[in-house]
Amino acid sequence: MKPITTLIFLMFILGSAYGQEHKSPSKKIQIGINYSADLNYRTLFIKKETHGSLIVKDSRNKNEIPKYGYTTGILLSINICPKISLTTGLQYSNKGYQTKTTEAIWQAPDPSLASSTQFRYQNYFIDIPVIANYFIGNKKLRLVTSLGLTTNLYINEIVSLKLNYLTKPSEIHNTKSNYNYNKFNISATLGCGMNYRIHSKIDIRLEPTFRYQIFRIINADLTARLWNIGLNLGVFNTF
Repeated sequence: MKPITTLIFLMFILGSAYGQEHKSPSKKIQIGINYSADLNYRTLFIKKETHGSLIVKDSRNKNEIPKYGYTTGILLSINICPKISLTTGLQYSNKGYQTKTTEAIWQAPDPSLASSTQFRYQNYFIDIPVIANYFIGNKKLRLVTSLGLTTNLYINEIVSLKLNYLTKPSEIHNTKSNYNYNKFNISATLGCGMNYRIHSKIDIRLEPTFRYQIFRIINADLTARLWNIGLNLGVFNTF
């Protein structure tokens, strides 16, 4: 409830300030921090279709679902003119997907054994965005659209196995994946939201964002591209 209350309060402030005039910063550089709550998934691709690969792809699409993750870090924005800025920075992101919860079937009931299981595939990256932002309006509250590319530098994949029990708390076991994932990728990045100037030097930006990887995550016959939809909140200070 606390994040929802904060978001409602923020939107109330933004709405009340829409009619106030906006003064462009006299200086061109902004430094900020951001946090994006992301809904992550993947799109599967087959390099060479066979009957077996199609069966595996169909099975995975039925069993795997989106998972929550995040993107966070520091940003540097350069104001080219009052309506255009370029943003880059250093980000840390958690992408991936998960399976549906699967009920365990045992020959005889045993409370010491898990009643259901779930796998979560968490892919960690260092992200370097290069984004162009276009602002619409000259008031404190302005519409902002963003378009650009984000370099994804692969760190590792952690596979989390969740064991659910009927008589005791769930357990989570984490293991590091040994798959040879590609170390480099690029994500097309698109966003549209609101930018509010709460102070002569401080901006708050709330922006729904879509990111989609251009290249495959692994060189295999059955591979994937990761993508996510996020709600990105950023705070910028003008220098």
